[in-house]
Amino acid sequence: MYCKYCGKEIANNSESCPNCGRSLKEFGEHFQTSHKENNDQFYKQTWFGIIMLFVFWPIGLYLIFKYSGKFTKILIGGFFGLIFITALGTTFNKIHIFDDSWDKNVAKVMEEKLDQSVPSQKIFNELLTDYKNEYKNAKTDLKRVSVALNHQRKIDEFLQSGDVKNWVAQVYLVEPTYDKKAAKIALRYNIDGVNYEITTGIIDSYNVKTLIPTNSKLYEKATGLVKGDIVTFSGRFVKDYGENSYFNKYRTDNTSPELKFQFEDINVEVLAPKVI
Repeated sequence: MYCKYCGKEIANNSESCPNCGRSLKEFGEHFQTSHKENNDQFYKQTWFGIIMLFVFWPIGLYLIFKYSGKFTKILIGGFFGLIFITALGTTFNKIHIFDDSWDKNVAKVMEEKLDQSVPSQKIFNELLTDYKNEYKNAKTDLKRVSVALNHQRKIDEFLQSGDVKNWVAQVYLVEPTYDKKAAKIALRYNIDGVNYEITTGIIDSYNVKTLIPTNSKLYEKATGLVKGDIVTFSGRFVKDYGENSYFNKYRTDNTSPELKFQFEDINVEVLAPKVI
């Protein structure tokens, strides 16, 4: 404690200040009484903080870390840290649903189906990879435009009429249209740096109906699709932005294109894993 007169530090039980000689008996009694009252405040006791952990844990933690000793703080902090790490691990396991066995199965199915696709989806992927690499290395905007037009022309020529059979991709979206009279589907292919989306779009094309009507057999198949399913599909690509190209003419960078598609058939090859 300190002398209230001269400010020097003195023993707690001093009746007078050895520095200035003033009597401190009254002040000492006041200090002891205040100190005792402070210790008697129940909300500052460890037992009360522990009870509050079960009643409303944020308040319990606050009281323990404000008024309890170091050992209690370490013990309670470690307990809650263990709970947090366990919960985080459980959440991660639920998010990381694509385990190694599923990945290997998908890779195997993908490889088999690529070999069965007509025209060859494998060649399409190679053409898109060449396009992506050359576009990335182009140094100027004009060069990038030239690269884009050249490679898009090559891919358009490869697809010809746009008819394909037994191509493979992963379900990304299956939803009803706003009027509930049709379904829209989006598939994605994303393997080894090759990325593209094959979609009905959200509205029918100006010259071709790409949405899947509710009264069709294809709609019945679509109702069983889940995001993550690996599917094979047949149908034809649609030149949605005119008759010149399957690519979006309003974009220069079509290295990861969104391609409009009219589905004729779709079949599940590998079911998406479920989160338990």
